[in-house]
Amino acid sequence: MVEEMVIWKLFSNFYQVIKRREANRNLPDKKLANLLREQDQLLKTVHNRLGFILHAKAESSKGARTKLDKNEFQNLVKNSVEQMVETEVVL
Repeated sequence: MVEEMVIWKLFSNFYQVIKRREANRNLPDKKLANLLREQDQLLKTVHNRLGFILHAKAESSKGARTKLDKNEFQNLVKNSVEQMVETEVVL
């Protein structure tokens, strides 16, 4: 149990560092910049679901390596956003 808490804390710290770094960049895409700065719950949801899927795939694969192809990732994001946002999602 303690080891799982340590792993979760490392994961959480990594997420916060990367998010803060990306949010502070001067991005030309204003929608993306706004997403990184203002939509923390949405990003956490997508990030957590992605982590869960990759972890589950790694558990059932031969070896710890796993991946999501572009279409799988787009579907994950689209489904996550549709559940959290009331407007139509266009990828």
